[in-house]
Amino acid sequence: MISANRSDVSPQNCSDFDSQSPVKEDDFMDLATQSVVLPYIFDLEMSGKCNTVCTFCPRDEMKRGEQFMSELHFEHFLKNLGRYVSALEDRQVNLPYEKTSGKFGKRELSAARVTLCGMGESLMHPKCPEWIQRIRQEVGVRVTVVTNGLLLKESMLEKLDAAQVTVIVVSIPGIDRETYTRYIPLDWERVLGNVERAHARLPGRVHINVTIPDDSPLRPDQVLDFWGSRGISVMSINHCHNRGGFLETSGLTGLHGASSDHFCGIIARHNFIAWDGRILSCCHDLHADNVLGNVIDDDFLELAYRKSAVVDQGPTYRICANCNDCERLEPSQIVRLIPTADLFPITAKR
Repeated sequence: MISANRSDVSPQNCSDFDSQSPVKEDDFMDLATQSVVLPYIFDLEMSGKCNTVCTFCPRDEMKRGEQFMSELHFEHFLKNLGRYVSALEDRQVNLPYEKTSGKFGKRELSAARVTLCGMGESLMHPKCPEWIQRIRQEVGVRVTVVTNGLLLKESMLEKLDAAQVTVIVVSIPGIDRETYTRYIPLDWERVLGNVERAHARLPGRVHINVTIPDDSPLRPDQVLDFWGSRGISVMSINHCHNRGGFLETSGLTGLHGASSDHFCGIIARHNFIAWDGRILSCCHDLHADNVLGNVIDDDFLELAYRKSAVVDQGPTYRICANCNDCERLEPSQIVRLIPTADLFPITAKR
């Protein structure tokens, strides 16, 4: 089983297969030309709406709309996800970079997981806890919620606990009022209190994601000390990337330049489903220029087959040209499968 203990969305924090089996060199060489890439992180944008405006979030470029996901699109997503997870249950898959193989797993131990994220605040959606519970019960995979923490009140925590949410990731770019409100115009004490309350209610399930803009005075060791003293895990600390080139403020991002390499590990590992059901290249396709499919019309296995060519050739979308997201160039934890006619009937016609 791949990444059974992974609770976040960062490949560098991913574990390899629990039961590793080396891939033979000849088989490894064939993987790139004969296998299908299997995205296993489903980034679901329940909400295109947000309850704040962070300085490093280019919401003024959000041309694809800002609404809540409809029940129709969620139902299609849920059924589509269920078919995908069921079809891949305990299938033998490979990780070419690690040169290992193992089983895809099933339900709680499946490599597949759902992350509620995107350009909006998922907890604003009135159906959020209910839909988390349905994913957990009907499909069985893990569900992570990414939030700014403002809505983590006791009543919300009670609902999330009952829904069996796997992990709550709170995005916080500071450790005090000064360093926090410099980038997010929310009440620091209120957000900190919510995080501490959530940790007390759901111990071990609350993690902090830290974005450090170029002009931030914070050091990673300060972040680790602050949250470590409260017993709260820091999931990841990352530089502020430019959101597909849409964030152009030099004080926030720019120290880490874009790569000329066309490779993108994000599109290989993730499927991003926008609030309107469109499957986009990633959440930073703010203009919806790169529509790969739709949850109503497109099966996730068929999408994986089509995306494999994009992964192998390297995406050439406009937003990729200036992207400086560090996850993009991460080659680990990319899952591939030798296609069979039962999973990919199209291959039988060739």
